[in-house]
Amino acid sequence: MANVNTKELVIKEKTGTWSQSRKLLMECENNHNNGYAMKYSKNLNNVYKLMRWLEESNKKALIHVLQGGRDYSNGGVRWDGVDFVTRGVNHPKAKGEGGISITKILWDDLIENWFPTSDSCFEYPTGISNTKDSCANNIPFLKANSTDIERQIQAQQIKNDCSNLWQVTETLLETEGTGKFNKGNILNKATAVIGKTIFWGTNNTDPKNKGYSWKYLLTSGWFKL
Repeated sequence: MANVNTKELVIKEKTGTWSQSRKLLMECENNHNNGYAMKYSKNLNNVYKLMRWLEESNKKALIHVLQGGRDYSNGGVRWDGVDFVTRGVNHPKAKGEGGISITKILWDDLIENWFPTSDSCFEYPTGISNTKDSCANNIPFLKANSTDIERQIQAQQIKNDCSNLWQVTETLLETEGTGKFNKGNILNKATAVIGKTIFWGTNNTDPKNKGYSWKYLLTSGWFKL
C-alpha cells in the first residue's frame, strides 16, 4: 500500500478519534497480563472496528491517489503519533529504523496539535504526564539568531544527547540509522503533519542512501507493501 491518507482519514484524524483509540488499544495489549485490559474490554470492539476501518481506508487511499487524487501525506508511507511526540530522537525511526530528517515547521505543527493550549497535557505511557514543555525539545533545533560560538555549543549539547546526530540547524534535524542494515543512512523523511499524526516518506534523494535497497524498509515491522 503506497499511501494511507485520504480526505476521510484527515477528518478522522482531526477529531482525535483514531489517535485516542490507537492509544487505548496499545494500553490494552501492553497490559493484558495484569488485568488492565479487562477495564476496557467493553470498548475493544469499537477499537478493532476502527482498526478495520483504517485497513479499508488504506485501500481507498491507494485508489484515490492512483486515480489522480490529492495525496494529503505528500508521499508518506509510514506514520507516527503519540509515540514519536513523547520520544523524539529516541524513537526507533530516529535510530534502528534508519534515521530521520524532519523540519522545525513540521515538528512545531505536531506539537501544537498535541498541545493546543499552554496547559494541555496527556498521560502516556500509563502514569507518565506529558506537557508541551516536556515534549517540545524531544526534537531539538538550534536557537534562532545565535552567534557562531553559540551554535557550536548548542550543536555539541544536542550531539551529547543524541550520539547518532548527523546535522542540526535552526530549521532541520537529521539522525543516522543505527541498525545492522541501515547504519549511516537517513531513510525516513517527514512529509506532512495532519492532526496528531506525522507522515514519513522514503528519503531516496539523499546521497547518504545511495545503493540502499528500499524493500527492506518498506517490508519491515508492521508496514507491508
